[in-house]
Amino acid sequence: MTLSDTCRRALLLLSTALLIYIGASAQGGRRIREHEVQREETVYSIARRYGVAIDKVYELNPWARQQIKVGDKLLIPSTPATPATTSAASSSSQSPKKHRVETGETLYGISRSYGIDLADLLRANPGVTSSTVKVGMELVIPGAKGDSATTTAP
Repeated sequence: MTLSDTCRRALLLLSTALLIYIGASAQGGRRIREHEVQREETVYSIARRYGVAIDKVYELNPWARQQIKVGDKLLIPSTPATPATTSAASSSSQSPKKHRVETGETLYGISRSYGIDLADLLRANPGVTSSTVKVGMELVIPGAKGDSATTTAP
């Protein structure tokens, strides 16, 4: 990427953030957070991690439709907890959490989206490796760090 591309991206990011801030004020304080792209993350996995629609991520980061790289900063809309989200979180402690692998997901990305170590995810799913994981496969998600209860997908 050239310097002018970097400047263009930075200007786009700043102007988008300003527009969002202005719009958020008008919408009763909707908040935006920033996410730094990590290795093996996709826009899809990041959207799932924060529980937002991928279209909303692209709305705030139109440049990300072409390509994201490690270190890129994405603006992510915060969604307030809804009663459905709250009840799902409380009922999740009653049974082990499962995750169905979707297209484009990696074991590393799934572990990050649940806030757990990759090693813990692998221990909870004996025989599963990055080369054997398949779309549609159901994985057991062990409890998140510092949590005795199993967590729901963010």
